[in-house]
Amino acid sequence: MPLPAVLIIAIIAIAVLAVVLHKLGYTKRAKLADETQARDLFEKENPGSVVDEAALSRDGRTALLILRGEDHSLGLIQSIGDEFLTRILGAGQIARVDKKPGNTLNITFNDFTYPRARVQFRSPPGASGSASGISMYHQSIIRLIPGARDV
Repeated sequence: MPLPAVLIIAIIAIAVLAVVLHKLGYTKRAKLADETQARDLFEKENPGSVVDEAALSRDGRTALLILRGEDHSLGLIQSIGDEFLTRILGAGQIARVDKKPGNTLNITFNDFTYPRARVQFRSPPGASGSASGISMYHQSIIRLIPGARDV
């Protein structure tokens, strides 16, 4: 069989496979329904951690959590495909944080495998709870940056 025919058949087969996988639901991205689901997921994945506050991103694919404890740790949940990645963020793991308009925090990490996260909150965090809003999350992150000041 000539090479161009083999290439055309391979391209068609790959395209058909991609469409079938999409129709079967294998391309769905995981989403968090609410703060309670974020708390439960984080505490299940990180035994011993207790979440004090949780805030979801506008698209439900990211959550930022304030953890109970004297070390001022934060938690991060990020959707990757149909699964969630959970991380405990401690001192020295965050390089920079910028507060942007529209209830947004841009976080830069000291980790080349996950260099940055942009969290655009659904509404000001804490609007329905006891937290004082996005500034609370911003200040909590600042505490984790060695030698940092409000940026």
